[in-house]
Amino acid sequence: ADIADAEKAVAAAEKAAANVPVGKDDYKLSLAANFQLRRANTAHVKALRDSAIVKLLACGLRTIEVVRLDVGDLERKCGRWILKIWGKGRTGKDDSVNLPTEVRTAILAYLKARGNVEVGEPLFSATSNRNRNQRLETQTISRLAKRAMIEAGVDTTDRKVCAHSYRHMNATTALECGVDADSASKNLRHKSIATIEVYRHDLAALKNNTNDTVFAEIAAERAKARRKGNTAS
Repeated sequence: ADIADAEKAVAAAEKAAANVPVGKDDYKLSLAANFQLRRANTAHVKALRDSAIVKLLACGLRTIEVVRLDVGDLERKCGRWILKIWGKGRTGKDDSVNLPTEVRTAILAYLKARGNVEVGEPLFSATSNRNRNQRLETQTISRLAKRAMIEAGVDTTDRKVCAHSYRHMNATTALECGVDADSASKNLRHKSIATIEVYRHDLAALKNNTNDTVFAEIAAERAKARRKGNTAS
């Protein structure tokens, strides 16, 4: 919705700028129209950027891994698009993650709208006038991730709900869909496969319906007792 609204705003600003008179006395109108167009374009780039970041978080990336990404880390290898990752506790970009088509498309759309980027520049950069084109900070990633969850209707009053929740979602969804623990662990770049077992335990706990069974039996016994009492009376 944000991207669609931003695109409409850009189109409206472009139309307004194109219809400004060209007389020498109309330069103020021209300046105002071009300012609105630049602002609309910036909002559009930001919407595309934020969408691409959220999709990467859903791929299991940590906020610091997103921050460290450069434009040149996006590459095609063995027929697949990947991102080179500088992981937690590592000294360089010695790992990678495969990109689903939807995620790759979102990143490329953002880069196209951003325009004129070099391979050594941050993949995701700030859009404000104060720090334009500078590398984002982890706090910025966390804020936009939480905003996306709120817009999706997720209850974020629990302090445990944060940017890392996307990583948790990736792990539990993978395991629930039958991905083996080793593959799920490698995708999240865990040092030990034991870490993924925490998510497996959480998933097992969610699926545990023991109490439902117990209380169903209690309800059945109560109903039986009531029927017996009614018969006796």
